Amino acid sequence: MSTILAKQLAAFRLEHGIPEGSTQRRAPPPSVLFSPSEAKTHDPDAFATLALQGIAGVATLEPDVVVYKRLFQGPMKDRKLLARNDSDKLDSDIHRFLVLLSPHMQVHAAQECLEGLLYRYHVHRWNLDDVLACMLPYHDSTLFTRLLQGLLIEGKPRWQWLKPLKDQPATLVRATLAKYCAKDYAMLMFIGETAQETLKLQKANRALATFFAAVWIDTLAQVSSITAELANAALPTILLALRRPHMRDMFHAALTVVGALCTKVDLDSSVQVQLVDRAAKQASGVPGRSAGALMVLLLQLQALNAVPAKALRCLAAAGPHELISALPFNLDCGNLLTCLVEACIIYAIDNPESEDGQQCQALANGLLEDTALVDNYAPICR
Repeated sequence: MSTILAKQLAAFRLEHGIPEGSTQRRAPPPSVLFSPSEAKTHDPDAFATLALQGIAGVATLEPDVVVYKRLFQGPMKDRKLLARNDSDKLDSDIHRFLVLLSPHMQVHAAQECLEGLLYRYHVHRWNLDDVLACMLPYHDSTLFTRLLQGLLIEGKPRWQWLKPLKDQPATLVRATLAKYCAKDYAMLMFIGETAQETLKLQKANRALATFFAAVWIDTLAQVSSITAELANAALPTILLALRRPHMRDMFHAALTVVGALCTKVDLDSSVQVQLVDRAAKQASGVPGRSAGALMVLLLQLQALNAVPAKALRCLAAAGPHELISALPFNLDCGNLLTCLVEACIIYAIDNPESEDGQQCQALANGLLEDTALVDNYAPICR
């Protein structure tokens, strides 16, 4: 065997957990629905039928899964023998299918789909990252614990920290997950990239949003000091989520995490401006109180002593009533109001004839004429 071919074979074995010189028949794929003895009684057609039944059930919640019926039609193929293009196409289909299934994995129909993928495509071996991205939001469930026992994580550095839980089956509690994330920021980035893909696809995933926020909050509590590297690991997901306010669960998860970061670390000035700009677009009326709270925290806790021009124009265009309705009752809004009134007056003086300038003047007047605001913040409004 040529040296090049030998190296390729060794790399293939390492990637897919095949021992050197192994000629033994591989163990059957794991099951999340059946015991080993029960699984042996089902043939390939039965697993395909089960998966198609699952797709029909999940389709009532997520219609886009219907196109993946093709994964379970026709004869089974040996993945080791697929051409590169065919293998890449299959990996792409499985990846997207699991992204769509993830929000619904507590539904039995979605578990039937996963069962079909495990049997037909051995995703526990070939698509490990995709399976765990789908299932990590359910890390403390019996389903995840059972699935973990069958995952081939050997030779996968990213997932070696799960090996003790696989060797001696136990629930992956959030404290354990957060403790590991505090040591390895790459895991936080993996979770963030999963959330970003969901946001880009415009797919709601409440389990993932809750998981993202909870893991970040627990991780921040684990570390004694927050480095710029740790803060930067959260920012891509936060900034993307704040551009998607209609994705309510992920939007509020992002607000929760950035609020926690604001209390613990000084963010880069360019990041502060981006966050205020994003929050200003949503700080309108009662539904905008979470965004209003973020602006208050940024002006209170960060080295930010002025409202950025873009945010100012956005708030002025919405008008004083919308902003006042978005102010949180349980936070001191004094810094925000001081900076806002000052910025509005200066902008109005510099741009008296422009529409923006007139809107800024109206916003300043509206804030100063509001009796409740003046009573609460008289020292800074006079």
